[in-house]
Amino acid sequence: MIEPVMFYAFGALLLMAAVGVITAKNPVHAAMFLVLSFVASSFLWMLLEAEFLAIVLVLVYVGAVMAVSYTHLRAHETALRISYAVFCLKRGGGGGG
Repeated sequence: MIEPVMFYAFGALLLMAAVGVITAKNPVHAAMFLVLSFVASSFLWMLLEAEFLAIVLVLVYVGAVMAVSYTHLRAHETALRISYAVFCLKRGGGGGG
C-alpha cells in the first residue's frame, strides 16, 4: 500500500527537480537540482529492488557533479588570485607594508 504512494511522491520530486535543472538561472542551483534528481531516481531504483543500480547512480553521477563543481570553484579562485596580482602590479605596489 505504501509503495505506490512513495513511487508517485518520488516521481513528482524527480519531475520538479528536472524542471529546476532546466529553469535555474544560477549554475550552482542547477547542479543541486541535478543532484536532487539523481537522489530521487535512486529512490525509485530502490523501490524496484535494484539496490546496486541505486548505489551506483548516486556514487558515480553525484560524485562526478560534485567533482566538477569543486574543480570549477578552484579554477575561479585561481583566476581571482591572478587578477588581484595583476591589479597590484599595475598599481605599482608589491603588496608589502
